[in-house]
Amino acid sequence: MPVRSWTTMIAGFVQCGKPKEAISLFTQMEEAGLRPNVVTVVAVLTACADLRAIDLGRKIHEYSERSGRAALLQEAYELIMNMPIEPNGVVWGDLPCGCKVHMNIEMAEEVTKHLLELDPLNDGYYTVLSNIYAEAKRWEDVTRVRKLLRDRGVKKTPGWSSITVDGVVHEFVAGDETLRRYSRGDINY
Repeated sequence: MPVRSWTTMIAGFVQCGKPKEAISLFTQMEEAGLRPNVVTVVAVLTACADLRAIDLGRKIHEYSERSGRAALLQEAYELIMNMPIEPNGVVWGDLPCGCKVHMNIEMAEEVTKHLLELDPLNDGYYTVLSNIYAEAKRWEDVTRVRKLLRDRGVKKTPGWSSITVDGVVHEFVAGDETLRRYSRGDINY
């Protein structure tokens, strides 16, 4: 069975909320001596994230770091385009990040177009494309993407972080000047 068939089944398990089955199938694929492609890696990393399988996720990530070179980016794109099922956001999801790493702006635009057709209100897709343009110093394109975000009424999810000090959780939200503290279930502003 070709890698494409294995990948399709693995991605299908992930899409259906069966990450254990996806990882099991991936293991069988490796035992059969087949080399996973970039799309396979993305699907398995998604399954690992769903299961919080950190060690396996690290192993897969290391593999993708070694083999996920720019030449494989085109291969991944072509594989997705030729899948026997309609690819969803999970399948397309990490390809823009690969485009950013390898500064493949043309492919990033094409992939983002597909992602925005699937989920036009997902602010992350706009953000990644805007960041790719910014890294390439294409400021007019950055402005165009941000305007598109506003025109479509999509709100960018603010970044946040938290820290626990003496049993009190302090939450910081980008752009928010108030400090939120959570202590023993009580919320104080």
